[in-house]
Amino acid sequence: MSRAAVFVGLKSMVPGVQFYANWSADSPPQKRGPFAILRWQEESPKSGMHRGPRILDIWIHIPIGTSRDHADIDPLLDQIKWAMEQLPGTTGTDGYTVIDVTCTGDGPDFLDTGYDSISRNTAFEILSNVVP
Repeated sequence: MSRAAVFVGLKSMVPGVQFYANWSADSPPQKRGPFAILRWQEESPKSGMHRGPRILDIWIHIPIGTSRDHADIDPLLDQIKWAMEQLPGTTGTDGYTVIDVTCTGDGPDFLDTGYDSISRNTAFEILSNVVP
């Protein structure tokens, strides 16, 4: 499903944002800058195919002590979308190659009391393959 290509690609192309896999950060990072949580969801096979794109939600967080303005998240979402568009053709250390990336939209403004941050998400359909 190309987790490695996406994770490494985002880390290298979106400076200033810390990236974490879902469930890997139970509390906000110690560094008080923006951070993102990558949440992989279901795979949606298309008609007549045994595989399809996998849905990826990327949640951007900015600690409330840094900003309470959701407009500060917009440029970060733009950087992430640009980086994701660069990934087709990238093979990760897990052997999966990103074939296609489609942005499916952004979520609403959100206040995350668990991370004590403001947040928004953007979602993608990621199509990948692996050569056995």
